[in-house]
Amino acid sequence: MDAIPGRIGIFKARIEKPSKKRKEKVMKKLILAAGIAAVGAAVYADAISSSVVGYCTTTTNAPSFSTGAMFVGVSNSAKWELGQLSPTGFDEGTDFIQFLDSNNAKVTLQATWYDPATYGDDGGWCNRDNEDELLNTLQITPGTAFLSNMGDHAIGYTFAGAVGEAGADGKVTIDVSGQGSPFVANPLPKQITLGDIIPVGFEEGTDFIQFLNPNNAKVYLQATWYDPAVYGDEGGWCNRDNEDELLNDLPIAPGEAFLGNINTANSPALKFKFPSAL
Repeated sequence: MDAIPGRIGIFKARIEKPSKKRKEKVMKKLILAAGIAAVGAAVYADAISSSVVGYCTTTTNAPSFSTGAMFVGVSNSAKWELGQLSPTGFDEGTDFIQFLDSNNAKVTLQATWYDPATYGDDGGWCNRDNEDELLNTLQITPGTAFLSNMGDHAIGYTFAGAVGEAGADGKVTIDVSGQGSPFVANPLPKQITLGDIIPVGFEEGTDFIQFLNPNNAKVYLQATWYDPAVYGDEGGWCNRDNEDELLNDLPIAPGEAFLGNINTANSPALKFKFPSAL
């Protein structure tokens, strides 16, 4: 299976001013939780029932930065809402984020941001192609990544929610069964290594994952997997272009994303196992 950098390409922003209708909206009330907008690469946690809730901020000045939520929903651990993401330094109506089709990595949805402090109930995330359509309650499967399309300036993403709980095997599982191009984010609010991520149902040497350059969204690194139970110290993740180069120690930041290139005929039930967040 060939690499698919051409499916991603470089997404150029369409420079346009916010609509007159949106400009005329008056402030009514904030629609996002007050604690979400905190700045700084910090994480806090408080026990609420069986959940641990918190927030984590990632900052970047790379125009094509890819990331994803490192939390789950507080009331629904199977879903996370886009409104739980609050950006800072975002050019309203010009900067946007993109969600990719899990089968072919094409863009399926673009969302831009208008500050609720200014736009009230009409603020937050909206569909870039139809700004009257708010996306704050859009439900996203935890571990799903998105791609940024930004101008030449720094931005911050503050994610909030509950920390995903590990299963009986002690792992946080991201199920991408049937997906040829899963765009997966580290679902944990902590740094791990690539070797901490264990694929199950992965076709060794054929399936691979790709890391995108945050400056232009082109593929700069591809990794494939060989089971350490079979290959011992030479197993785990390795560079697809040089399989003697192991990548198990590659650091993976909170929310950092990779794009899968999966032969679903031979890997129909693929899962990625992450360590526990706690």
